[in-house]
Amino acid sequence: MDKSVLLVSPIVCETKSKLGIILPSKVRLYQEGIVKKIGELEQDIKVGDKIMYANNIQTEIDYENEKCHLIDEVYVLAIL
Repeated sequence: MDKSVLLVSPIVCETKSKLGIILPSKVRLYQEGIVKKIGELEQDIKVGDKIMYANNIQTEIDYENEKCHLIDEVYVLAIL
């Protein structure tokens, strides 16, 4: 397994537009989350950082009874 991975707790965002249109999660190109654990990374990302990452590329796992995403560092779009 690659060591450049992050364990992220996803932030559930509103899926309805201001006009009341329901937006499916697959339409969104990115997702936001809080970093729970990190491997050996090249970027300056720390535990507790809020990040934006590409949608539909993560592996979903249960970590301490919480649904989390395991993502590769290359899919991090921004540190918020």
